[in-house]
Amino acid sequence: MSQRRLMQFMVPLLVLVLLASSAALADEAKGIKSPKEICGEAKAAAKHVKPADLFEQIKAGEDVVVVDIRARGEYEAGHLPGAVWLPSGFIPFKAKKVIPEAGAKVVVYCLKGCRSSCAAVTLNEMGYKDVRDLCGGVAAWIAADLPLENLYGRIKVVEFSDADPYAALAD
Repeated sequence: MSQRRLMQFMVPLLVLVLLASSAALADEAKGIKSPKEICGEAKAAAKHVKPADLFEQIKAGEDVVVVDIRARGEYEAGHLPGAVWLPSGFIPFKAKKVIPEAGAKVVVYCLKGCRSSCAAVTLNEMGYKDVRDLCGGVAAWIAADLPLENLYGRIKVVEFSDADPYAALAD
């Protein structure tokens, strides 16, 4: 009788284990990509501009729309000179208001370049013809000792941690 009870317990447990493992295999079979894979593909697909080159374009008064796609607090803390704020989640819905011309020269950036690479790909898919991603994002801009601004004017970053606040989300 104890063997029968053991079997009554073990058979449903074995079924649950098999179902759980088959669900995990099904996710792999669906081809679900990791954030790292998505970012890598976007970086490979996007065109890029170096911070020093963009700074020269801005200084020369070239007609370039610089778009900060970071969160509001990141933008308000400090952004590239003349940058407009368009959070990445709003790009498909608000890009036409911020960038009305499909032929405009556009540079997008985030902290390090992953979110902005995805944004550049999205803008290209929407029909924008000349979209670039800022190589290394605002972290590379700061490392190159280039100026930032916020609502108080031009600012200088005296200490900066390039630790990625989104790294935990990528796992």
